[in-house]
Amino acid sequence: PDYLRPGRSVGGTAMDPFPWHATEIKMPTAISALPGWLCRLSSLQTLNLGGCEALTSLPAEVGRLTSLQTLSLGYCKALTSLPAELANLTALQTLYMYECYALTAMPDLSGLPQLEVKNLPGQDRKSVV
Repeated sequence: PDYLRPGRSVGGTAMDPFPWHATEIKMPTAISALPGWLCRLSSLQTLNLGGCEALTSLPAEVGRLTSLQTLSLGYCKALTSLPAELANLTALQTLYMYECYALTAMPDLSGLPQLEVKNLPGQDRKSVV
């Protein structure tokens, strides 16, 4: 896939084109589920899933992305739930939720006081914890 080609900003080198040390990934909008390898990227700081309209949920394994600072779920219009394991993302600072209208519930993220949730459907506030 294009996002794994050597030389892309997702990480990797000429010797190892797989982005094991990637700090930022923008996934293709046609995905309906996260690939299993993604949740093993311990250096990942930014995950952009914006526009993945067929994505209905995130796997619990997303809680392994402990370096993640920014998670963009904007325009994931079919997203109905988020895993409780998001609470394990202690480095998470920003969660973008633009137009995630199918989302029916949020996990308890009160243990992440630095987290700013932007544009959570049904909320007038900028920050929800």
